[in-house]
Amino acid sequence: DLREAVADKRVIEPVAAIRAARTVISRAEIQRARLCRHGEGLAYLLTALRRDGQFVHVLVDATTGRVIGK
Repeated sequence: DLREAVADKRVIEPVAAIRAARTVISRAEIQRARLCRHGEGLAYLLTALRRDGQFVHVLVDATTGRVIGK
């Protein structure tokens, strides 16, 4: 199902999710972006490393590109 969503272009590209995440964590380096199920839809879970050494997670809706959680 996840592979089909990516192949059918029903989700945004990972780079678009990273851009959205940077709007809320601008001073952090993205370490990982994972496409996963979230509720009824799909979301990207991004893991970023802040300059103070702490990891932070950002959830981006995979269809709209909106940040839905931090």
